[in-house]
Amino acid sequence: QDPDSLALDVIMSLYEYWFNPSNVTVKDLLGSGNMNLIRNASIKEKLFDLELLYQSNTSNLEHETYEYQQYLSKPIFTHADVDKMAQIFLKEHTAGELGLTVANFEGLLHDPVYRNGCAIASLTSLEYSDLFRQIL
Repeated sequence: QDPDSLALDVIMSLYEYWFNPSNVTVKDLLGSGNMNLIRNASIKEKLFDLELLYQSNTSNLEHETYEYQQYLSKPIFTHADVDKMAQIFLKEHTAGELGLTVANFEGLLHDPVYRNGCAIASLTSLEYSDLFRQIL
């Protein structure tokens, strides 16, 4: 992989993007006071269950993200020049302009803490994406 792509990937690993669908419509309905307009008790129950499932999934995902965040960030701050990678991320400079090569990323990419942190982050994302798909 080229150093520009590596820099972008490393910075993106700090952002911790995860699949989190919106539940605004259900939340608005539940909080609107209009639930009495729904006469079917089963539908009402499913809507409340849906909100509880969403809250549970979101809470668990936030906990997992917080719990393992250190395994991504600490090795990055130890082995990488975040300032230079940020300049690449912000499209202010290229890796070549900053003198970054693939060799500058070797320490990070071979750090077992970072590698395992990436694996856990990926696993967590996949696990909770599947749980949120159950909601949909």
